Formats: sequence, structure tokens, C-alpha cells
Amino acid sequence: MAQNQMILNLARVMIAAAWADGELQHEEINSLKDLLFHIPSLDARSWASLEIYMQSPVSEQERLRLIDSLKSSIKTRDERKLALEAIESV
Repeated sequence: MAQNQMILNLARVMIAAAWADGELQHEEINSLKDLLFHIPSLDARSWASLEIYMQSPVSEQERLRLIDSLKSSIKTRDERKLALEAIESV
């Protein structure tokens, strides 16, 4: 099972990717939440922190920081596979 920090980093990158066009429509939020729901190990505290990222656009600088955090938190092939599949689904 992937580490909790890696999962949280992955979820943040997914949200940042959804903000790539500078907008996050209601339908996109619902789709994003559905995708995030299928990622293992997201607890209530993690969900609360992710809500913040859904409320306002993620800057390019923050997006790059999130990607770097995700890269450094991936430790196994399974985590890498999970991350690639999740990001592709966004």
C-alpha cells in the first residue's frame, strides 16, 4: 500500500492539474472528487486539506512544488504506477 504522504501529494497534484486552465467548474469538482474517492488511504483530515486546493486556483509555482513533492515521495513501482494512472485519469 502506498504511503499516506505520497497519496496526499498525488491528490494535490491531481487537483493542480484540474486547475491547469485556471478554472474549476462544478462538474469538474464532482469528477475530481470521484477520482480522489478511488485513491486509497485518504482520511477525513486529508479530504479537508484537499478542499482548500479545490477552492482557489493553483499557481504555476505551487503546481511545480507539488509535482516535486510527489516525485520525492514515490518510493516503489506500485506507487509510481498508481500516480501515473491517477494523473492520466484527470
